[in-house]
Amino acid sequence: MKRNILSFTLLLTTVFLLASCLGNTEEDRATYYDSAITAFKIGTLNKYVTTTDSTGKAKVTKTTVDGSKYAFNIDQINHVIYNPDSLPAGLDIKRVIATCTAKNGGVIGIKSMKSDSISPFSSRDSLDFSEPRTFTVYNYNGSVSTSYTVKVNMHKQTADQFDWTTTAERNEQIAALTDMKLVAFQGKMILAGKQGGEGKLYITTEQSMTDWKELTTNITLAPTASANLVATADKLYLLNNDKLYASADGADWQEVATPTIAKLIGASTTKLYGLTAANAIRCSADGNNWKDETMDGNVAFMPTQNITMVSQPTKVNEDMNYLVLVGNRAESFATDSTACVWGKVEDNSATASAEPWSYYPIWKDNYYKAPRLANLQIAGYGNSIIAFGGDGLGTNKAKAFSAFYVSNDKGITWKKDKGMNLPETFACDKTQFAMTVDSRNFIWIVCGGNGKVWKGRHAYKGWASEPKKFEK
Repeated sequence: MKRNILSFTLLLTTVFLLASCLGNTEEDRATYYDSAITAFKIGTLNKYVTTTDSTGKAKVTKTTVDGSKYAFNIDQINHVIYNPDSLPAGLDIKRVIATCTAKNGGVIGIKSMKSDSISPFSSRDSLDFSEPRTFTVYNYNGSVSTSYTVKVNMHKQTADQFDWTTTAERNEQIAALTDMKLVAFQGKMILAGKQGGEGKLYITTEQSMTDWKELTTNITLAPTASANLVATADKLYLLNNDKLYASADGADWQEVATPTIAKLIGASTTKLYGLTAANAIRCSADGNNWKDETMDGNVAFMPTQNITMVSQPTKVNEDMNYLVLVGNRAESFATDSTACVWGKVEDNSATASAEPWSYYPIWKDNYYKAPRLANLQIAGYGNSIIAFGGDGLGTNKAKAFSAFYVSNDKGITWKKDKGMNLPETFACDKTQFAMTVDSRNFIWIVCGGNGKVWKGRHAYKGWASEPKKFEK
């Protein structure tokens, strides 16, 4: 290290003397005054994976990742250099070969991790980037220096890692609920259910699985309230004793209308959707005026139980939403093994024509059908839709909570996601539970019977995006 510091000092001295010999014209000052790092990249990084064979013997396998594929941004305002797209987890970033370029051939030094000493930067030496490092660049004539903080960002988790957390204690209020429904609303979680023949509402924040409080409402909640609660961006809607109510907080409810619907099933960004007593779909933009929706399919396959609707924006037009409705037919359809799925594109543009709801038939060559499960629950999960439920119904022999089913094509196919399996300690009543996804992509499961709450997500769903552009 002493030799490095001495070499760096001699290098700086040589640069300064050379600058003096060349003179100090106006052109020199204009050309060589600034000191700045103009480019930074890293090379190949190693990853060591330890596995165990059938005999119990450990084996270490080395793989590599091309670090040059991860671009580094240089924030010249705040003097920070970093990669906005983090490296994969598990790489050896204590031994990194980096390439760094300075403006007009300036001299670059790197500060020690243990002291304030500065040694010359070399693209041949491996560097430890397990913590942010300080690079200092000196201009050609040595009159100006600029220091940068260089951060090599690396994920601490693999993208597909899925972690579950749960509450340690039993919540007696939740344990006593039946017919539950859970909705996410403006950073809050609203839990609806039935207890002793009465409707109940509870609320907590997205950050707390334990701080549930019962909402004192200005209306008497019907036993069917939980089956008729939906959330929009700014309001909660509830069909209660044949009347539609709206609320901004879940406690103060204002009557909107007495609509001709028997069940409130969901909401998009612009409309509410409900079912009539004859199981036909109706929609409304204001909750007061309702109109019939066109059905392109056999209405005999319209579900009557465990009905949930998901609305997701399209990627091509901000005025359009994908709507997917999933549910089960009655128990009398004993040979059904699959759920019933309907969908439509909701076009809200000024020149749009009304699109019909289409039934997604069960094709024989579709090996990934929507499962018919007890208390079937679905929710939007990023650009996907997930399904979760108890024991299989009809001819479906699935075991309760054995898998999450994921649809990446708006309800046509549903594949088991092995990475989302619940831990062995998971316990829940097989019919009394509620599931949804909050604004931070956490999956929530609220369990009746034992009063436990579970929450989890894929690691990549929580990764923050670093800024990639800087403006003065």
